[in-house]
Amino acid sequence: DETRAATLATATLLTSLGHEVVEVPLPAADAFAEAFKHYWAMLAFSTHHFGKRVMHPQFDKSATDPLTQHLARRFARSFWRTPAALRTLKRSERELREHFAQHRLDAALSPVLAHTTPRLGHLSPNVPFPEMFERLVRYAAFTPLNNATGSPAISLPMGRTVEGLPIGVQ
Repeated sequence: DETRAATLATATLLTSLGHEVVEVPLPAADAFAEAFKHYWAMLAFSTHHFGKRVMHPQFDKSATDPLTQHLARRFARSFWRTPAALRTLKRSERELREHFAQHRLDAALSPVLAHTTPRLGHLSPNVPFPEMFERLVRYAAFTPLNNATGSPAISLPMGRTVEGLPIGVQ
């Protein structure tokens, strides 16, 4: 896999520059993934329903993309899960901080995305929402932990696909 190869090449480069690189899994439980999906849906719901108040008086929720509309409906069906989801996300921040301290980590290295740039249509609004959403969740699998915990992250182009497209490592 090209994204893993770029990440390993970056680890090799860092080692050659004098850094100690140790493979350590990050603490992200299945509960985190579900809580993050819920939070994402909550943001879409907020955008969809409160856009006129927080963005612009002429905001038109009917002009939002299908992903936002589906996520807003998903949240409306499960809004009662919000307190537990927020607790899970807050706990993940603490667990990540403790994980770094326990393993004496200065930084974490991972791919930015789970696979290289998908073909046109892979994430199309024409793909049924459940399938497209799962594709998107799998594709962006590495960024939510930093997004939810507020931990610093940067994406750097550290490799190229066989087609010459950049591969990001964070």
